[in-house]
Amino acid sequence: MADKKRVEREEIDSLDLFQFLGELMGNIEPRSPFLLATVSSEYRGGLPSVHLDGQPGETAAACTYLSSYQPKAGDRVLITRAGPGYVILGKVTSG
Repeated sequence: MADKKRVEREEIDSLDLFQFLGELMGNIEPRSPFLLATVSSEYRGGLPSVHLDGQPGETAAACTYLSSYQPKAGDRVLITRAGPGYVILGKVTSG
């Protein structure tokens, strides 16, 4: 008997599905893979939680980050989705 391979798939929530179908049909502009967020004011170490811009009450917990960035409470950061979570790409500063 041949071995059965288990195929795991990432769950798609209804908003992601709506976005995908809208982009496919040309009714919605493609969504950027990047988001702006703010590191939680309660951050003291470890993997930070961030508050996503434009999404009141929406928080992404335990975000990983690139080694070139050291998180600090209150930092404005650029993040991207990576699998089921987010990765902080770095701090956003204004010149």
